Amino acid sequence: MSMEELAGEINISRQTLSSIINGTWKEKRISKATYNKTMALIEQFGYVPHSSARQLSKTKNDTIGLIYHGNFFSHISKAVQYLNNYFYTEKVPVNLKMTSSLALKETIKELLGNRVSKIIIINTFDNLAERIIEENILPFLQNIPVIIYNYHFDYEKDKEHRNILLRHGISLIGFSRAKIYTRFFSALRNSPYTSLFIDESIHYRLINSNFPKERFSFFKHLHTYQQANMEEKEFDEFLVGESLGKQLLPKLAVHEKSVIVTDSDMIAEGLANFLTNKGIDIPGQVGLLGFDNLNATKYFKIPISTIEVPIKEMIANVIWLLKSPKSTEARNFISGSNIIYRKSLIFNKL
Repeated sequence: MSMEELAGEINISRQTLSSIINGTWKEKRISKATYNKTMALIEQFGYVPHSSARQLSKTKNDTIGLIYHGNFFSHISKAVQYLNNYFYTEKVPVNLKMTSSLALKETIKELLGNRVSKIIIINTFDNLAERIIEENILPFLQNIPVIIYNYHFDYEKDKEHRNILLRHGISLIGFSRAKIYTRFFSALRNSPYTSLFIDESIHYRLINSNFPKERFSFFKHLHTYQQANMEEKEFDEFLVGESLGKQLLPKLAVHEKSVIVTDSDMIAEGLANFLTNKGIDIPGQVGLLGFDNLNATKYFKIPISTIEVPIKEMIANVIWLLKSPKSTEARNFISGSNIIYRKSLIFNKL
């Protein structure tokens, strides 16, 4: 049913109906009796106004545009829980979108068309800044406050990109992966491990960042590996870890001690389960590092050493920006992350 048809059924003008639906009936001096009668008939006819048209008609809209941009990693899931709790408690309306890297521009345009007051981009891509600049997304982001959560600060081009985003009013929240992995490899400098196996995606990020490359020279041998496709393993990270164990087992030299760096606590636990079943001593022969510091990590059969993402601090910064006036200047928030050492590693804690 269109608004014209509904107005005809109720026997009022379209303008009167529009004012009642949009909540401006008092300003238009429409009587309470007409309002009550109209609302009752709206429910009776089961009429639902077109959301986009309704948004455009409002003079004020405090809805937050929230974009999940990329893969839904464990630390992203936990951050979303904290953010959702804030939205729920404070009764903040949210327009939620999930998008791939290729659809970001169109998603932002759609949210702007719905007149959101601020946009949060929950990001998992390393090269988000490059995409925003090269795909000419910046003009769409400079009219309202924008927050990028989980921004990657470590690339060599990052300072230039960061300044461009800040000048366009985009606040950046994240932590330095290069810094925390620098601390980790420094802690292993005098450890018994002489061979390093590292996920190729982590290795790529580090060698293309301000990570000091000489940290890799602490090891006699450096191997990169590609883990199994998550989709093939039904998105079960534990199974991905077991598959990784099958892949790496033939490469683990008996006369050398190795450390394996993974990008997930559950992958590390699946790997630990497979290797211990094959008689490999952890951490004596093989040390393991995860990523995320999942709540269950310390209760695993072999408690996994891990990198803790500073989620609470990062989300607190998001909320601070949401509560700030629209005129608040864009800012960098670079939080410090921690290494949680557990029984899966022999290390020299710094």
